[in-house]
Amino acid sequence: FSPEYSLHNGWLYDYMPRTDQIQKDGITFTNYMAPGCVSEHAHTSLLQGIIPISYGDLFSQDGYTAFSADHDTLPEFFNKQKYNTTFLSTASLSFLNQRDYLKKVWYQTIIGEEAFSGKQQWAFSAAADEELYKKTEELINQKNDKPYFLTLQTISSHQPRHSPYGDTVEDTFRYTDDQLGNF
Repeated sequence: FSPEYSLHNGWLYDYMPRTDQIQKDGITFTNYMAPGCVSEHAHTSLLQGIIPISYGDLFSQDGYTAFSADHDTLPEFFNKQKYNTTFLSTASLSFLNQRDYLKKVWYQTIIGEEAFSGKQQWAFSAAADEELYKKTEELINQKNDKPYFLTLQTISSHQPRHSPYGDTVEDTFRYTDDQLGNF
């Protein structure tokens, strides 16, 4: 999601008051940018610390394969610090070859749609964010000898809008906000 739905970030809509409160109580990184207009650009920017310049058609089905992982990545950094690194998403990770990309950037564990079979599907044919956070809590509550680095890919705010609260932009962002606040 983008800052346009958040009053804390200086925009017009107050669809995410709980997320705004979390930001007020914590740290908001105001100088971070994930340039691009598609998810793989944001992920590449965040996980590799690079400007996500892909080659070829911007909206091709090649998706993540347009990006190499030939420099240090955030999961690789945490692996070197002896962390367990895990990526979680309720969506299909075969879409745009995301699972292969996540392996290339050195996640030790990748949890995708297979962990949410039997759950009701919403936006992007994925389980709702509530299920993602439940799975994350299970991982956090496991006895681990090592610290962990978790990356969560939320899907409930993704287009086409379809959430347990309804199908409007406001419905989906209020649902997304409530689930993050509950987590």
